[in-house]
Amino acid sequence: MAQQPKLMIPGPVDVWDETLEALGQKVRSNFTEEWRPIQEETIGLLKQIFQTKNDLFLLTSAGSGAVETGIASLFSRGEKVLTVSNGAFALRAIEILRAYDCDVVEVENEWGCAADLDQVEAALNANRDVAGIVVVANETSTGVRNQ
Repeated sequence: MAQQPKLMIPGPVDVWDETLEALGQKVRSNFTEEWRPIQEETIGLLKQIFQTKNDLFLLTSAGSGAVETGIASLFSRGEKVLTVSNGAFALRAIEILRAYDCDVVEVENEWGCAADLDQVEAALNANRDVAGIVVVANETSTGVRNQ
């Protein structure tokens, strides 16, 4: 990377020259044969990074697409799902759960505050038939980390 002043701010960020060159290439569609070797190489590199030999899947979607994929894979219509609501992305997950006709038990917390574990425990005790819990671990809309 060329000598540049080091910025210690949220953005913009320093970008390697090689990255800038790659970004200057033509855009390739993810549903063509031309894309396959790129995806296979990317999966191989990610397996090295995550130190796994297991299958790895790439989603060509926004974060909501990944959340919807998880919800659609884990829950069925009518199942009761407990959620912690304390930010915009939690509300998006709740919206997706409702779109899949799940019975949502919402533990509401003030935006900007982490999940209240006593409230979560009380909701679980009152709803012993929940199929699962959906919590946004890092609610970036409010800067909160739920533990």
